[in-house]
Amino acid sequence: MDSVKAVVLACLPHPSPPDISDFPSRGEDPPRIVPYVAGLSDCYAGEDPPAAGSVVHLAVEGAPPAAPGVTESDVRSDQLSSLPEQLCSNIVARLPLRDALGTREISKRWLSVWPSTPLSLNDSDLAGCRLDHRIRAITRILHMHPGPFYSVSLLLTCFEQAKPVLRVWTRILANKGIKELCLVNQPPPTEMDLPLEVLNCATLRRLWVAFFRFPSTSGHFEGYPSLRELGLCATAIEASDLEHMLQSSPVLEMLALIASYDEPMHICVHGHSSLRCMVLWMSIADEIDVDNTCLLQRLILWNTRSSGGVLTLKIARSPNLRVLGYMEHMLHKLQIGDTIIELKSMHNVAYLTFCCFDVYTFGAVEGRDEDFILIYGKSAESEKPTGKLNLSYWQRQAGSIECLSRHVKKVCFHGFSGYRSELAFLRFVVAEAMELELLVITLSTSVSNTAEINKKLVDLGKSYWASKDPSMFVNQYGSGFTFLRAANCLVVDPFFSMENLRVPSNDS
Repeated sequence: MDSVKAVVLACLPHPSPPDISDFPSRGEDPPRIVPYVAGLSDCYAGEDPPAAGSVVHLAVEGAPPAAPGVTESDVRSDQLSSLPEQLCSNIVARLPLRDALGTREISKRWLSVWPSTPLSLNDSDLAGCRLDHRIRAITRILHMHPGPFYSVSLLLTCFEQAKPVLRVWTRILANKGIKELCLVNQPPPTEMDLPLEVLNCATLRRLWVAFFRFPSTSGHFEGYPSLRELGLCATAIEASDLEHMLQSSPVLEMLALIASYDEPMHICVHGHSSLRCMVLWMSIADEIDVDNTCLLQRLILWNTRSSGGVLTLKIARSPNLRVLGYMEHMLHKLQIGDTIIELKSMHNVAYLTFCCFDVYTFGAVEGRDEDFILIYGKSAESEKPTGKLNLSYWQRQAGSIECLSRHVKKVCFHGFSGYRSELAFLRFVVAEAMELELLVITLSTSVSNTAEINKKLVDLGKSYWASKDPSMFVNQYGSGFTFLRAANCLVVDPFFSMENLRVPSNDS
C-alpha cells in the first residue's frame, strides 16, 4: 500500500496560482510593479542603480500618493500599506498559511486583507501540529474566513478519526464557493465514504479525491457546471455515477483515474463536448468506451490492464485524438468504430499523431501527409528473446508499410537491452522510414555494460538508413514520462523528453 500511496501523492497537482480576477477590486487599474534590483542597471531607465548591499524595494505605479506633510522616510517605512488592495490580496494568496495570517500584524490596514482575500488553505502548512490541534485550527479558519474559498488541499488528515468534522468542512466549502478542492484520506487503505456535501460544491473548477469511496450521485447531484479537472485516486466509484458526473460537468477538460483497482470496471464516455484529456494511470478496468468526444486530444493508459483477460478499448467519432498509449498486445484490444484493430498491424488508425505500444505490438499508423507520426517501441521485459525475431522476420511480417516509409519522422525505443531481436527491429525501421528525422533509444535499467551497448548502436548507425539526414540519440536515464506530462495537453509529446540525450560514438 505504501507504493500505491507514493504513486498517488506523486500525481496530485499543485494548486494553480490565483487569477487576478478572483481578488477584490474597487475599479482601479491593476498595479504595475517596477523592480529595483541591485546589479541590474537596465531596470533603472537612466538612474544610478543602488549600491550592493543597499535596501532593495518595489516602486508601485498607481499606489496612493503620500499625504501632505509625510516625509519620504515615513512613506518608505510603510510602503506595504500603500500597496493597492488587489495587489495586497495577490500577495497574501501566495503565502503559506502561517505567513498569510501573520500579515494582520503589519498594520491596521492589513487586518482586513486576509479576510477579503479568497482563501488558499493547505494543511501541509500545519504539518508540525498534532492531529487534534490541526483539526481545530482548520475548523476555526474555515469558520472565520468569510469566503470565497479559492483552494483547499487537505493532504495529511486521517478523516476516519474526524468523520463529523469532514461533513462540517465540506458543508462550509460548498456554502463559501470553493473552486479547487483536494481531499486525501490518510493513512490508506480505507473504505470511508466521501460526504454527500461534496456533491453540493457547485462552484468547483478542480476536484481531486484520494482513498475514499465516492457517494452515489442518484438524487443528490445537480452537476458541476464549472468543473474542468477531475482526479480520482484509489477512489471507488460506480460506473453509472461516473457517467452521471461526466454528463453533469459540461466544461470538464481532464479526467484522471489513478490507482483505481475497484470500481469502475466499465468506463463509458459518450457525447462529451469539452473533454480533451483522459488518463488511466496504474489502474484496472475491463472496458473503456469512448464515443462522440469531438475535442478529445489524448487518451493514455499507463500500466492499466483488465481484472482478468484483455482490456477492450473502444474509440469512435473522436476526430481530434492525437495521442494514444500505452497499448500492449497481450493485455489490450483496440476497436476503432466497428473495426477491431489487430495490434500487430495497426494500419487503419487514420488520425493519430502519437501512439505508444510495445515491440510485439509493432505495426504502423496510417497518417495524412501533414501528420507528424511517431512510433514508440518498448521491449517486453517479461518475455525472453527467442532469437527468431531477425530482420527477415520483420520484413516478412510487416512487409512494406506506407505509413512507416512515408510518414514516420521520430522513433523512440524504450527499454533497449541490446538483444539481437531488438537490433533487427531497429534495422528494419531505419531501412524503411524514408522521412525519419530522429531515433531515440532509451536503455533498460538492467543494462550494466554500456560500452558493449554503445558498440552495437554504433554498428546500427553504420547500417543502411532510408532517410537522408537522420539523427540518433541514446538516453540512459529514462524517457521522462510522468503523469504530469501525460495529463498536460500543453506538452506536445508526453511520452518523451529531449533531456539527458547523448550521441553514441566509438572510441576511434
